Amino acid sequence: MTHQSKLDSSGLWNLSANVKHEFVHKNFRSLNPYRAPEFVRDWNISQILGQGDENLLIGNVKLANKSGLGLAYGYNSFVKTSQYAGQKHEATLEYNTKRWQLRAYSNYLTSESASKGEESQFLRPNISAMYRIGKSLDWSVGMVYDAEDNQYRNMQSDTLLKPSYAFKNLKWVITNNFERDFALKMSYSVRDDRFAKGNDLQLASVANEVELAGKWHASDNSDLQWSVIGRQLEIRDQTLLPNDKSKKTILGRIDYSFSAWNEGIRSVTSYNTNSGQEPKIEYIFQKVEAGQGDYIYIGDSINPNVSIIQDFRYDPTNPLSRYIRLALNNNEFIRTNNIEINQTFNIEPSRFRKPKEGKKPSKFYKFLSRFSTITNVRIAKKQMDGVAVPISSYIDFSLNDTSLVAYNALYANTLFFNKGNVKYDIQLGNRNTQNRIVQINGKEDRGLNDLFLRTRFNVKGKTDLFLIVEKSVKSYVSEAFDERNLDILIYRIKPEVSIRPTNNTRFALKYAYQDKKQKILSGDAAFLNETSAEFTLRKVSKYSLDFSVSYVKVKFSGAANSPLEYDMLDGLKNGQNFLWNSSYTKRIAKNIDLSFQYEGRKTGISPTVHVGRAQVKATF
Repeated sequence: MTHQSKLDSSGLWNLSANVKHEFVHKNFRSLNPYRAPEFVRDWNISQILGQGDENLLIGNVKLANKSGLGLAYGYNSFVKTSQYAGQKHEATLEYNTKRWQLRAYSNYLTSESASKGEESQFLRPNISAMYRIGKSLDWSVGMVYDAEDNQYRNMQSDTLLKPSYAFKNLKWVITNNFERDFALKMSYSVRDDRFAKGNDLQLASVANEVELAGKWHASDNSDLQWSVIGRQLEIRDQTLLPNDKSKKTILGRIDYSFSAWNEGIRSVTSYNTNSGQEPKIEYIFQKVEAGQGDYIYIGDSINPNVSIIQDFRYDPTNPLSRYIRLALNNNEFIRTNNIEINQTFNIEPSRFRKPKEGKKPSKFYKFLSRFSTITNVRIAKKQMDGVAVPISSYIDFSLNDTSLVAYNALYANTLFFNKGNVKYDIQLGNRNTQNRIVQINGKEDRGLNDLFLRTRFNVKGKTDLFLIVEKSVKSYVSEAFDERNLDILIYRIKPEVSIRPTNNTRFALKYAYQDKKQKILSGDAAFLNETSAEFTLRKVSKYSLDFSVSYVKVKFSGAANSPLEYDMLDGLKNGQNFLWNSSYTKRIAKNIDLSFQYEGRKTGISPTVHVGRAQVKATF
């Protein structure tokens, strides 16, 4: 229920009031959360698990003046049968003028939980005051105060309970208007945290923080935003924070976007540094039905050790995959300093000039316009906290850093010629990925470096000819199992013919030759000749049919059934390999699809494997 009224004839003062009541029966079960995410914390009811009728009363009254002054008071009550009863008082003061922006807010909760024998007092004040200075009122100075004091006590003994805590955070700020093209903000804050010790809240830590943030929108072609934070954390009572230690941290983020020549050159750069913690990962593998897993066992033991990660390979499309990977929870964490960089750079000469009516571009410009490039760089590294590293480590993204505990990198560069052209196009590119993880038994590095040339030629509209030539290096280095290390050099050539007799059908005939050699340890080699055919039939919103069959002739010099055989042959075997699969999907209702899948393989001297699946999928 809501009521509004004017208190004077001129309308300078307005009064509004609102009352709301909510009742929830003890047997009610909601399908989705319908209350605010902070509801449980606001009322200190995280440990109230029993069922019971709930009554929530929310009431407030607000007095406002057109001069910018506003006052509000609210009373809330929440009762859950005999388990819990809480009352909350809220007060707000607002004052907004040409120069002043003032807001003071506080709520105070008192509650009792008879079922747990506890009572709590929860005070949360928040005050912000900003004053605009100068004739243009561009700059503002002010402060923000934020605090919480949440104390749980035993109703009989009046002793302070463990979940009790408190903090205070005071920040001083000077800033100008961030809606302008150039803006700057500087701030300094102090925060202290207190936790229950004995029958009182004792000081556990003090954090001092300095922040410099800003933006510079130089033009529509250049936009820079940044934020740098220096933080000093001092632990005052180690018994209250046994897993923390005093330290200094630099946090920052820079985002810069740039374009030139009618957006023919575009660049987006993002750099971020922060702190966190990385778990020491421990995995085990659980056996499931054949074809239902994501991992395949490549070891030679009859009874696999499901905790040796090096004996398993990720291969979700293999019908022989019968293991899933489960992560084990443990309390081993490594505190880290994290650095991330993302860079995208595009060049499209066709955009360099705007077309002018009646003027034809030169032949050189027409030729240059056929080229374009895309470059992507994404690197994320995590360094062990507490290890002395040079300042240059903030711009060093190599794997040579001995303090690394996790690393992910992608470098991708592609040069296009005639991109999007109907008749033909050419691509030349390089893709390099590097990954490091730290496990219980040591670190593990994986890498893949691809150099490729891809061409496409259209013949009479419905036929396309493709040719792909690749050179790859696949690497794997294990700190604990160096006998599994890989450094495989791969050459591939893959011609393909694709025919589209109608808009709904496609035939493809493919051939692939691969030459692979392990450059370390055994030095084994593999040669693969693959011929495959594919057929696709589509009827939009009705059905789809896919069928493919492949014959692969393999010559491998290494030991059969070894981990190296799997890594070099991608699950195939020495000799003749036959693979086939088909899938059919039928739309049986507006939002329901019925799918059937069948796949099989005959690899080397191994017996034939058949796997069938059926699935009904409903989309809401």
